[in-house]
Amino acid sequence: MAPPPADPSPDLHPGNRSLTRACLVAMVLGCYFSVAAMHILLGLAFVSWVSSSMPALRHPLRTPLMWPMAGFVLIAALSAILAWNPMSTKEAFSFATPLLVYVMTRDVMAGPSLVNRSVQYVIWGGILAAGLGLAQSAFEAQGFRISGSLSRYGTFSGVLLLALMLNLSRAMFGASTRERVPLLLGLGVIVWALVMTETRGVWVGLVAGGATLIGLWRPRALVALPIVLIGAYLAVPSSIQENIQSALDGSDPVVSERLTELDHGIEIILDNPILGVGPRMVREVYDDYRTPEEAALEGRVPRYLHNNAIQIAADLGLLG
Repeated sequence: MAPPPADPSPDLHPGNRSLTRACLVAMVLGCYFSVAAMHILLGLAFVSWVSSSMPALRHPLRTPLMWPMAGFVLIAALSAILAWNPMSTKEAFSFATPLLVYVMTRDVMAGPSLVNRSVQYVIWGGILAAGLGLAQSAFEAQGFRISGSLSRYGTFSGVLLLALMLNLSRAMFGASTRERVPLLLGLGVIVWALVMTETRGVWVGLVAGGATLIGLWRPRALVALPIVLIGAYLAVPSSIQENIQSALDGSDPVVSERLTELDHGIEIILDNPILGVGPRMVREVYDDYRTPEEAALEGRVPRYLHNNAIQIAADLGLLG
């Protein structure tokens, strides 16, 4: 019998790899509570990973996700170079972060038990963050949009949505009956916290993501989804109902502003269709597309276009 092939990624520094794993899990948990802590932990994970065995880089190159992610980073780099803007070049590095995290995670997270344990940490971290956000609302006036320990409710709602999708997928596909009950209870905590952020875009993401998972799990259950949504609408406070109604009102100032941003985003794409205006550079050119009346009415330049597809296409072009 031929001997088994040698491991192409020998574990030369198991201590460093354990530290990398710990930093990666802590980094994800940190995104619930502090963006600064998340960045620090990512840096520690990278330093620890670089100082451990590097031949593992050959593993991710054979995965379906590696090449699209690498291509996206390459397009971001080309877009930054053509933008001739030092700020754009700096921002291009942030587009490489998901690829870096993916490569490190795939390298050091070996074995289903380790992955499952890490996923549980991330899920319960999200439930804890949601609970803290709900506790925050008890000390604030009615209508306060909870943000947990983060500075913006939009960021808080975004990370909670990721935790919710992970929780829901775990409850549907990976948990035993015994594990499913606490997961569903935690799911209720996250859903209520998302309602209290009053972030309508995340609510849309919640419905779309939930419908997708339910369709993969039990396609026939989608028939009940409209009934669940109507029941949820009737159950939430009147202020939340008014927020939902305003999203469908074209005369609402916020909706009008979002539609204007969408129009200008499309104009930016048409003027820069291949590689865009450069990573995170939409804000720098946005004034060129506003009329004086719009500038006087809106005042500030929006930080982003409130539409991920349009934002990426404006930043990096249609190739991105």
